[in-house]
Amino acid sequence: MLQYNEKEPLIAIGTVAKMLKIHQRTLRIYDEIGILRPERSGKNRRLYSIEDCRLAQIITFLTRNLGINLAGVKLILEITKDIDNKERLEFLLQKAQNSNIDKTIQKENFKKYSKRGRKKIN
Repeated sequence: MLQYNEKEPLIAIGTVAKMLKIHQRTLRIYDEIGILRPERSGKNRRLYSIEDCRLAQIITFLTRNLGINLAGVKLILEITKDIDNKERLEFLLQKAQNSNIDKTIQKENFKKYSKRGRKKIN
């Protein structure tokens, strides 16, 4: 059986950007402001782990679906840092629903905020 470490950096920035349908520059901004810090290869290239990809997915959810700016995202991530990333997204979804940010509002926010920095889907 194939074994892997979810914290081992293996995935290039271009692959992560394509998976999340965001621009590579967006991931670089996350790194610059300190909300997503991938490891660096010997050639100083960003390499993301599975855990980093989960965190990037959470950040994308907060910015696109909930319309939260990066300062707010940084605060939310600090507050929820003790929650595993697998459970953190579910926790934040529940809190959004408790705050009356239902799926309709999330879809509207997604349409409004996902146009910025998003690559066109072929």
